[in-house]
Amino acid sequence: MNFLGHTTSQDGIEVDKNKVEKIENWPVPTNATEMHAFLGLMRYLNAFLPKLAVQSDILSVFTTKEAEKKFPEWLPKHQLSFDTIKVIVTSWECLTTINHENMGHNKIFVTTDVSNRVSGAVLSFGPTWELA
Repeated sequence: MNFLGHTTSQDGIEVDKNKVEKIENWPVPTNATEMHAFLGLMRYLNAFLPKLAVQSDILSVFTTKEAEKKFPEWLPKHQLSFDTIKVIVTSWECLTTINHENMGHNKIFVTTDVSNRVSGAVLSFGPTWELA
């Protein structure tokens, strides 16, 4: 079953294969809107990917108001970060499989957030929703 951007089954939670394919085939962004779209697509896995924030920060220069007016030069360090994000996001090791028979002190949480413009949700696993 697809739920909150993940495929959930008796085997646990996995990456939605359609999103993985989109990320793998994503072309190099040429403007701020395209960069926002790329970063938004892969951030749905942020909780599972500890190194993602570091790589995303390198690309943040392309999401500023200045970048909307004049897109900065795409340097080798940006290409490396872009490619690294793709590798991190599409690696199957990034997700935790839930052992429903022995969950220990862990629980499954659905955390939501909403504003006047957007809404979002995270499906997580841990001892509390804050530590999941």
